[in-house]
Amino acid sequence: MSRRNNLTLLSFFKSASFVMSILIICIGMLVLSGWLFNITLFKSISPNYVSMNSEYAIIFILIGIALLLQQTHFTKQSSIYLIIGKWIAIIIFGLLITITTHSITIVILNFFLVSIALFLVKMKNTLYINQTINTFIGLIGLFILTTYLFNPDIHAGSASLTTASVYSGICFILISLSLFFLQPSSGVMSLFISNTSGGSVARRLIPVVIAAPILFGYLQIIGEQHNFYSASTGMEFYYISITLTFIIVTLLISFMLMHTDILQLKIERELRTSEERFHKAMDTAPIGMAIVALDGKFIEVNKALCELVGYSKDELTHITFQQITHSDDLAIDVANSRKLIEGKIHLNQIEKRYIRKNGDVIWVQLTASLLRDSVSHHPLYFITQVQDITERKLTEERIRHLAYHDSLTNLPNRRLLLDRLSIAFDFAKRYQLTLALMFLDLDKFKSINDSLGHDVGDELLKAAAVRLNHALRSVDTIARISGDEFVILLNGLQNADEAGHIAQKIIENMSQHFLIHGHEIYIGCTIGISIYPNDGVEISELMKKADLAMYAGKEAGRNQYQYFTPR
Repeated sequence: MSRRNNLTLLSFFKSASFVMSILIICIGMLVLSGWLFNITLFKSISPNYVSMNSEYAIIFILIGIALLLQQTHFTKQSSIYLIIGKWIAIIIFGLLITITTHSITIVILNFFLVSIALFLVKMKNTLYINQTINTFIGLIGLFILTTYLFNPDIHAGSASLTTASVYSGICFILISLSLFFLQPSSGVMSLFISNTSGGSVARRLIPVVIAAPILFGYLQIIGEQHNFYSASTGMEFYYISITLTFIIVTLLISFMLMHTDILQLKIERELRTSEERFHKAMDTAPIGMAIVALDGKFIEVNKALCELVGYSKDELTHITFQQITHSDDLAIDVANSRKLIEGKIHLNQIEKRYIRKNGDVIWVQLTASLLRDSVSHHPLYFITQVQDITERKLTEERIRHLAYHDSLTNLPNRRLLLDRLSIAFDFAKRYQLTLALMFLDLDKFKSINDSLGHDVGDELLKAAAVRLNHALRSVDTIARISGDEFVILLNGLQNADEAGHIAQKIIENMSQHFLIHGHEIYIGCTIGISIYPNDGVEISELMKKADLAMYAGKEAGRNQYQYFTPR
């Protein structure tokens, strides 16, 4: 049932309550005036027919007025009307006390219930008590109606029922329904406007259950008339008892179904709300987020991740994270994903590279966790967060480069040289290899720097560094340690003579002229060489001996190389 249908049904109940209140007043007034009960039709049907007492007619009129006053239509002065309606209920109760001095009948007892129900209307914490009373009022009305409608003579000898009539039963039924319809969205009535299966059951079965006594009474009369069985005293009571039982059972089932549906709807609404919040948070997150299948396929991605890797959402959800991961980082990323699935780790947090759609390589920090089924604990999918750290990595690389390289020539500095020397010496010791360490000093550099200026000197150092690099193998290392002094590490030599051949090649390259800022400059270089392990097995020892060999070369005339020789 849609919300619009709910509002229509609510309006119907309110209007029905109003109409029923008017009908009760009309019946009471007709009885009181004698317009209806002067007709001899009912007397011809039942010789023992007794018309309704005028006191009862007055009470029905007062009940109808009290019901009208407590309708929700009077919104501006609703509290005043409610109070007046409750005072009328008190007056009715007082009138009933005076009547009971003469006799007590089922009608009078029902009037007492009506007066109590009228007083409790819309009072705090009395809703279910009032609706229970309303039920009994309606059942007694049904009892009276079935008794007199189908067999008006069955209780002719009963003093407790001789003053009742079919109109009393009708009025009590109308009163019961009107009281229920006064609060159409509260308590039991909430079932009838509910969008649940419980509401559907209640709307369909309750009218059938209420109509059952009339049908049973009619069937009883037919049976008696055809001598199927003799009249059974008190059968009406059993009909009403069965009806009450059916009503209670139907209402309990309906309420259970309604609350089950409401709970299910609540769970679905909370899940939907949770999903909407998650999707909203995901879409507005400043970092990349994704839900990834166990095989690596992107299930869902946010806008930030799409912008990060340069793919659209549709494109990204048709590829895997393996396809955009840099090949050098793929193995460790896949291994960590496997560890997550196996439960060996609970979080995969690594720095890795992605390849954007345009081919650019970016650095990201990936944080991935695994969502498991709450019952079976089977892995379902990865939840990942991806943050762009390219600028940070570039900055770190620049800082690292500055820390380990000479700012002028971009060659390794003393710190990087010592690191590489340490690695090379450990390797050489383990595999018994030959290494050579060269100390190189540019000849005549100081006079050129002083005569032509520091700008020319700096450019000459840069050009010399380029030539030195070209003269060396890829496995070798050249470092600038100060001024015009350079240190060269030669790895993996076959013998000590190989170092001399490389030194001679360097000298020949450096002997060629340099053209710096229009100046044709000729310089040479002097190289000192120490050999591992012949000249020592410690770095400091070899560096010292290479330095001594270089100075020996300068003393011998420069532009040459010298091996270290003990003096």
